[in-house]
Amino acid sequence: MTNVDVEKKTIVPVIVAGDPSLKRTTEQIIALGQAGATLVAVSVPFSDPVGDGPVIQAADVRALDNGTNLAGVFAAIAQARAETDVAIQLTLYANVAYKYGDTAFAEKCAALGITDVLVLDLPSQEDDPLPAALRAAGVNLVAVVTTNSLHTVAPLVADAAHFIFVMPIPGSNSGAIADQLRLLVPEIRQHTDLPIIAEIGLPDVPIPAAILAAVDGVYLDTVFPAAASAGSEKLSALFQKLTA
Repeated sequence: MTNVDVEKKTIVPVIVAGDPSLKRTTEQIIALGQAGATLVAVSVPFSDPVGDGPVIQAADVRALDNGTNLAGVFAAIAQARAETDVAIQLTLYANVAYKYGDTAFAEKCAALGITDVLVLDLPSQEDDPLPAALRAAGVNLVAVVTTNSLHTVAPLVADAAHFIFVMPIPGSNSGAIADQLRLLVPEIRQHTDLPIIAEIGLPDVPIPAAILAAVDGVYLDTVFPAAASAGSEKLSALFQKLTA
């Protein structure tokens, strides 16, 4: 089960699979687990990452140029699993899972101990087979709340597990993110006691206190990918600095 520590702010490091190589992805997962991460988010590169910022987009290009695909990502995670039991979230666009096959994708995630799947562009779940496949396999489909869903939070979080993921408006600065969290978090709290993790696409550390005060943890999808080329030891040191 995903471990979100509500007594201490959870830092979720995000790495882009295949950047700079799948071998390094395996090393990064292991190193971050050893550094104390309770959840590592592995982002699957996509050719049209419209929901991501420039750092992730550039990392996706490098990874795809290296020939990275979902099968390779699964293989890298499998190798990491031999040395770490850290919880892993897979972040991807829906077409990547559809192409692999809904049931096959969900069962593979379960076999690798992937606890959570975040689909960045999942369409209406009523007619989509992927949520049911993940549920049948025992893998959590992460509940996502945005400013556009402020008035529909209740159904979005009704079947949520592990945590709620808040996605601010892409490109927001720290002040705008804090403002959005002040709007969204109280509404979410009315409908669930689950921990709230906010996506933070800011390039710098430390994380602003106003953001940390609003949520139970942060999902850092810029800081870690920007440092990936420096090696797994650099990522470990960065994680430890953020959690000191």
